[in-house]
Amino acid sequence: MGINKNKTVLGVTLSRLISILVLLLLLGIANIININNSVYLNIIEFLNQNLGLVIIFSILFYLGELFLVFSFPLNLPAPIFNAFGGIFLVNFIFEIFYMIKITLNQEAFSAFQSLEPLVLILVFITTLIFGYVKIFSNLNQKSKKPKKQKEKSKNKQDIEWQDIGDEFKMAIYNLASSIKQSLEPKKKQKS
Repeated sequence: MGINKNKTVLGVTLSRLISILVLLLLLGIANIININNSVYLNIIEFLNQNLGLVIIFSILFYLGELFLVFSFPLNLPAPIFNAFGGIFLVNFIFEIFYMIKITLNQEAFSAFQSLEPLVLILVFITTLIFGYVKIFSNLNQKSKKPKKQKEKSKNKQDIEWQDIGDEFKMAIYNLASSIKQSLEPKKKQKS
């Protein structure tokens, strides 16, 4: 029941939060900018109307990625969240097709309308299957490691990313301290 060493809960949370904030910031700027172009206005209106959908699939993918950070059995809900996130993402893509159809007055995208339920079901099932295959294959690979290899890795001095990160933090701290000291006014020495 450990944590996957490739990603951390804080890292996943910050990256997803920053992504959503950047999206909201860009959409806010796009709403403020006044361009008298009907296509531009249709796109901005479309994004405003579907912002809830984008946030929902972003949260679902965040939860899926968050559960994947943990080891078995805590990572079992991840494919479920990813599958539901996939449904909302595909729904958003179909909404884009419908917007293009309306904007360009093209009937070529009408064929996609009948395929939408089938695609949604396929995405859901495929995401679930591949998600669980990934989880169980990783579990199977971890259990098949030979004991000798485990003993060797205990004897070796392994350098981990955390060690490198600590050295990097210390280098940044030393740099900031030296800049701070160089900016402080020099005190006059008493004679």
